[in-house]
Amino acid sequence: MKIKENTYKINDDVLLDISKLISQINNSNQLEYLNLIFQRINYALSSNFSFIFLKSPKSKLFKLISETANEVSFNNRIVNKEIRIEKEYKDIYNQLSENLALSLNNNSFNYNMFETPINSILIFPMKISNSLIGFIGICDDNVNLNLSDKELSIFSNLFNYLGVVLFHLTTSKNISNLKKKIKSRSSVQSEFLSNISHEIRTPMNAIIGFAELLRNSQHLTDLQIKYLDGIAKGSQSLLTLINDILDLSKIEANQIKINFNKIDIRIILNDIKSIFQNASNFKGIKFNITIDDTIPENLLLDELRLRQILFNLVGNAIKFTDTGFVELSVQQNIINSHKLDLIFKIQDTGIGIQSAHIDEIFDAFKQIDAGKRKKYPGTGLGLAISKRLANIMGGTLDVESIEGAGSTFTLSLKNIQIFNRNCSDIEQNNISSDEKISNSLNLVIANDNSTYPQLFKIALKNYCVNIIEATSGKAVFNILAEMKPDIIFLDINLPELNGIETLKNIKLLYPELNIPIIALVAENEVDDSDFIKNNFNGILKKPFFKERLHEELSKFFKLQIESQSNHDCFISYDIDKLIKTISCSRFPIDFLDSFEIEFVPQYLSIRNSFHLSNIFHFIGYLKSISKKYNLDVFNSVIDSIYKNTKEFKIDKVYKIILDFNLIIEEIRKLKNNN
Repeated sequence: MKIKENTYKINDDVLLDISKLISQINNSNQLEYLNLIFQRINYALSSNFSFIFLKSPKSKLFKLISETANEVSFNNRIVNKEIRIEKEYKDIYNQLSENLALSLNNNSFNYNMFETPINSILIFPMKISNSLIGFIGICDDNVNLNLSDKELSIFSNLFNYLGVVLFHLTTSKNISNLKKKIKSRSSVQSEFLSNISHEIRTPMNAIIGFAELLRNSQHLTDLQIKYLDGIAKGSQSLLTLINDILDLSKIEANQIKINFNKIDIRIILNDIKSIFQNASNFKGIKFNITIDDTIPENLLLDELRLRQILFNLVGNAIKFTDTGFVELSVQQNIINSHKLDLIFKIQDTGIGIQSAHIDEIFDAFKQIDAGKRKKYPGTGLGLAISKRLANIMGGTLDVESIEGAGSTFTLSLKNIQIFNRNCSDIEQNNISSDEKISNSLNLVIANDNSTYPQLFKIALKNYCVNIIEATSGKAVFNILAEMKPDIIFLDINLPELNGIETLKNIKLLYPELNIPIIALVAENEVDDSDFIKNNFNGILKKPFFKERLHEELSKFFKLQIESQSNHDCFISYDIDKLIKTISCSRFPIDFLDSFEIEFVPQYLSIRNSFHLSNIFHFIGYLKSISKKYNLDVFNSVIDSIYKNTKEFKIDKVYKIILDFNLIIEEIRKLKNNN
């Protein structure tokens, strides 16, 4: 058979086309674009078949990832799809490793690789940092492929570029798959721990309730009381361990959500004082709390997580201190008129920490030396959880300690937002002097649940804001056809046309519309959505407190107060009167029998997890038992919790919830008397 002379069509346009195709390759179009590239190469070099091998990141094998022919009949001509080129083709491997492009004619490489002989092959190396990561072969049955040194150099550089792109895609894909596997395993682990902890909590609450019920029974011997106390104490310790393990697993799986709300840290400190005062008095040590008087009352913090950290640190300090004192102090570092740093110091005169263990103190399941574990039992998770929570909140937790002399733990929380208490002018640091002061702000709330428009009206009732309701994306466009509102709150889960599609259409149909559009989302809807973060002007998570709505609005407007006649009124009830009423009441036996098993755990759940949805659940529970047992005595407190929750007066609600301690104690007295 006569061998044809090659008639190459190599020019700048061809090289530019190939380079552009290489730059556009991604994991989803890789095979398609490799076919296009090889078709272009085959056309340019008058060849009829090309292939590419890439090194596997996990082994020394080179795997075939593409073979392309000008004619369909030539497809799948390569026999061995995986080779170890350094062993099977050692001479070729050595030359490719030295950056040499090879021109092979009638070489044994042909017959080992292909079903039928190929006359001529050009092989180009692909390398990263002098390591061979793959090679490209260009073949022809009837043409001798002989390129000049310049042409070989051009194609070598071009194919090396292709190799880098493919290797990067393969590596990133493997990393992505590994992350998915890790995330999936973490998710399964967290789900399992969550489920199993729930299954354990339920019987544990029953055990604690029955133990408390028996504990308050008459005619118990001292030994029986001791046994019941042991059951209750052991069960409570087990519940604490379950909660700690669940929290740690959530932290490790990046599933902890930080919910910032306006709080007064003095309330938290008062609670800590009341909770730990008895323990410190029992041990005969002094327990003091001091706070810088100039620290503002209203700060943006996650109350639940701050409480968790401080309770851990103060609890540890008292546990490991037998003489002397424990002191919690709070100072501030003012950044500007809108932000500050908070520094919490928990100092004790306890047993201290050995210098050799300082670096390990925040590791999970790490405790002090074995000789002291019996005297100071614990899971070893409290400090690990506290450290990680501090980091998640953007802060730090450090320790200084001298063995035998005590320890000082320092919690530093950075860049904390300060809220302006002047209700007539909600003003944040991102409002400039030339921004809008609205006498009548037109606000559109697009949500198909009537609850949220009502919450908007309640939260903004004292301000000059006109609330316009829209129950669908279509309704939003009807409003825009008639007027230009000042701001739109757009629920992501609107029916028919969801919030994201509605936003896209607004930008398409009203490109000149320059108004803020805020995404109204559930807690879990924003974390994995880059579109929401990048295309909306803000995010308001459901359920929300009044202060978060004010904060979001204050980024764009100064709100004019409309009337102060009813501002900040408190739907009050008289706790002393209620306690007196309870003391004179006759409760049904069925209610008293189930009190410790049902009522008390329900209360502890809401007190320990103070969340809007949990509050409404507790209200529903109170209403149900009030109706079931005909307990009118609870009506005033139910009404107070409900109305203050609807008014977003969360600090008032929290005070009522704490008052339940007094209600529970009074009911227990009645049980004992009966």
